[in-house]
Amino acid sequence: MQTSSKPHFISIDLSPVANRAHRATALGQAPVWEGDPLNALDTLPSGQLTFDSIPYVVLDPERQTSGSIVALHPNNQDGLPATVSIALPQSFPVAKLHILIASGSAAHGREVGSAALYEGTVQCARLPFVAGQNTGNWWWPETLPGANLAWIGENPRCLRVGFHHISWSVDNAGQLVPNRLVLTTTSPRLYVIAITAESVSADCIAVPEGRVAPDPQRYTRLGGWRSRSLRATGRFYTAQMDGRWWLVDPEGHCFLSKGVNEIRINTDPSPALGGRMLYQENVLRELGNAAAWRARTQARLSDWNINTVGEYSDPAFHATYPHYRILECATRAGANWFGRKLCDVWSTAFSDACRQAAHIECTAGKNDPLLIGYFIDNEMPFVKGADSVEHILTQYLRLPADAAGRVQTTTLLRNWYGDNVEALNLAWNTAYADFSAIEPPLTENANYAADADRFACEIMLRYCEVSTTEIRKVDPDHLIIGCRFAYINRRMKEVLEIAARYFDVISFNHYRENPIEEGMEMLRELCQRHGKPALITEFGFRGDDVGLPNTHGAGQRVPTQFDKAWSTGRYLERAFAQPHIIGCNLWKWNDQPPTGRFDGENSNYGLVTIRDEIYPDMTRTIRRLFGEAELRHATGFAD
Repeated sequence: MQTSSKPHFISIDLSPVANRAHRATALGQAPVWEGDPLNALDTLPSGQLTFDSIPYVVLDPERQTSGSIVALHPNNQDGLPATVSIALPQSFPVAKLHILIASGSAAHGREVGSAALYEGTVQCARLPFVAGQNTGNWWWPETLPGANLAWIGENPRCLRVGFHHISWSVDNAGQLVPNRLVLTTTSPRLYVIAITAESVSADCIAVPEGRVAPDPQRYTRLGGWRSRSLRATGRFYTAQMDGRWWLVDPEGHCFLSKGVNEIRINTDPSPALGGRMLYQENVLRELGNAAAWRARTQARLSDWNINTVGEYSDPAFHATYPHYRILECATRAGANWFGRKLCDVWSTAFSDACRQAAHIECTAGKNDPLLIGYFIDNEMPFVKGADSVEHILTQYLRLPADAAGRVQTTTLLRNWYGDNVEALNLAWNTAYADFSAIEPPLTENANYAADADRFACEIMLRYCEVSTTEIRKVDPDHLIIGCRFAYINRRMKEVLEIAARYFDVISFNHYRENPIEEGMEMLRELCQRHGKPALITEFGFRGDDVGLPNTHGAGQRVPTQFDKAWSTGRYLERAFAQPHIIGCNLWKWNDQPPTGRFDGENSNYGLVTIRDEIYPDMTRTIRRLFGEAELRHATGFAD
């Protein structure tokens, strides 16, 4: 394993609590320091400065209306507070705090104040300021055993003024993520000039020797774009820059998820062949073992500018590549994405499944810096005509009378129709004797369809509330990347509005020719309105020139591998130009068996054949488009 210890610093913004100017003439304020306008730190510069090898930002008093430093007094003399609370950057793992500090005169060994870090209301670390140890008089400052003398200046009242630099080791593991710093003084005055927080650098994330970043001049070893950087937190998060959404990797670099799904050797068992896995058989016959396959595959990933291991891939890659985890909450509770059947989201089985899935997957993922985030499910049906062949209301009206979902369905219908079954009959053109007798109507009219769409929103609300709550109980920090909707169109608008309130990212599979077709503009507007990005979790095309049947599977069929590569490239050009799209993950690594997998899919999706041979047109296209992705995304250039 290779690691380094290069630190990452971030300046703490003191402007909301700064209350004194360090220059006597600043903004015409007087007195500004110790009640004497000539007694200040006039020779101290402002801006980005370095003291004792630590970068700081000293506020410019000419640009601040309230002051450039923080002054405290235990008795609130001159209107100075005894305590201030300072907001810290969100999701920043603090390893050290560096503080530029001085005090008034005090007896050596006396505690004159403290700094305390809080996560919510819980104090998680405290540093006492002790006179003569780590804090000293700003007049005639002396050498201290627990702090370094950071700066010396003078003013008309004193030939030697200055302050000290304290380095406070808060948490060497870098796992502490406080949200608040509280400064307090007990005697006498305390002055804080600037504060810098230091994290355990993302460079300290262990990366195995075999992991080689594509084009190290442009990309970091994790696949982040060197040309754009934001705050490093040690984990993935989303952010907007110049109106365009990005993932931000643990090192603070802008990142687009450029991935391939199902990168694994033991894939696609074919029922027609008794469960044999032809791809695995071919690879082992050539290479002898899975380790050799992983080494070759890893070299290909780097060569093709692939920076993300997509879903359903070999977990062995999780230690070296950014990746996702899928909880399959609904599936654990009886749903079936292939059969377009949803589970009962009001049942205890669903609540228990969410809790169990979060315990398993989020416990395993919460300390994983290469985990991008969690998928809740894959292709669950919510809206007829979009991701379902029938209304979910129809499914729930078939549930047993005592099922929680059926009881809730009846309750909702009663509420919507004022407990008047005749009003419902008039709307649906039915003849039910009472609400308990309601079954799916033989003919679905427009009113029934409208009620079904309204019901889908209730389903989505319950689904999101239960699943996200359980995830956040275990892992409050990693992204929740939605449920991989099977499709996006305008019929899903209201369901997506609810999803956007709960998910950090809207994820969807999209087997269409054009990523900006009908429905995509609606998604773009929704993402802009809710301040959320979107991720394309599956897409792909199938060529008809390699002997595979291509009779089962999603996506457009095209005549040749050249056409497949051209269609893939055109799709990626358009997708990465969209401001809300933060990644595209191709389906899938290798071709499917001609005899079909469990659901019959037998198609030419792969970057490699079932014998692990490269499709050169496709891999050249992927290498080029994934290599251009960040620039296209930053500029919006699609053609």
